[in-house]
Amino acid sequence: MRVFSMLVAFLAALVGAWCVTMVSRFRGIYGEMFADGADVLPAATVWLMGTNGWVPGGVFLFCTLALVVLLIGKRDQLAVVVSLLTLLVMLATAVVLPALLLEPMGEIMAGLEVSPVTPKKL
Repeated sequence: MRVFSMLVAFLAALVGAWCVTMVSRFRGIYGEMFADGADVLPAATVWLMGTNGWVPGGVFLFCTLALVVLLIGKRDQLAVVVSLLTLLVMLATAVVLPALLLEPMGEIMAGLEVSPVTPKKL
């Protein structure tokens, strides 16, 4: 069970870094598209970008630290419980974070008028 908790701690650290990286990238994308994204983007997306991804990323970094402390203290059963909770939060984040980041992009794309392209004969 220690190996399971160590693996989850490693994954939590990766997911935490991923959260910060992805939010930073989308912040740059939306920053280039809109001078003032607060008028166009949903409030939840604006809030997430305002945190630079450190709120979800910080949760996973805290979980990593908690698991390391529990493993060092040989609290294996508690480490397994924290590992399972961390995995549940990872699953929720895998659904919520992309939705918050990609929803505005979908609305932008839906608002574009699509014109049919006819091939030209040579």
